Amino acid sequence: IEDNISLFAALNNSMMRTTFFTDEQVVRFQALGQIANMTSTELATMATSFDTLGYTTDETLDHMQSMTEEARSYGVNVSSFMSEVNKNLKLMVTYNFKDGVQGLSKMVAEAQALRIDMSKTVSFADELMSPEKAIETAAGFQMLGGAVRKQVNLIYLLLRCIDLERQPNLQDNPIKNFQKWQLTQLNELKN
Repeated sequence: IEDNISLFAALNNSMMRTTFFTDEQVVRFQALGQIANMTSTELATMATSFDTLGYTTDETLDHMQSMTEEARSYGVNVSSFMSEVNKNLKLMVTYNFKDGVQGLSKMVAEAQALRIDMSKTVSFADELMSPEKAIETAAGFQMLGGAVRKQVNLIYLLLRCIDLERQPNLQDNPIKNFQKWQLTQLNELKN
């Protein structure tokens, strides 16, 4: 009972309003807290972020449950994964992820699996919003020359990103798709 009171207080303090939850919702929050090793305050902060984005409590719980499953499927620490997703929920609005929360959580899971710092990735993406920086970066890749230049054919990658109707699974597994593309490029170099 003390855990439920602590959770209820944390949720209402974080949302800055009195919110009532069903017994099932409280049980689900507590279960997620145990699975993800999150405190009541951390759960409340994440629930508030979803609330701010317009999600209902049940939708929030469903998304949080699917995120824990996503983290497990990538073999990353669920607690640090949930914390990273919560820090980056605002990116959903900024970059308009195709699948919303699922798209963001997939990106965070892949970044953590590859040990990539999300803050540096976000910073670089923000810089590329400027046409000058995007052109400068593309030119830098082209200046590498040789096999690297053929490996990093930016026009080819751009066309593949734009042509999602012909390549609907491009975002499903970017690592696998990039590896396939690399093999294609290596085969072309051999010929």
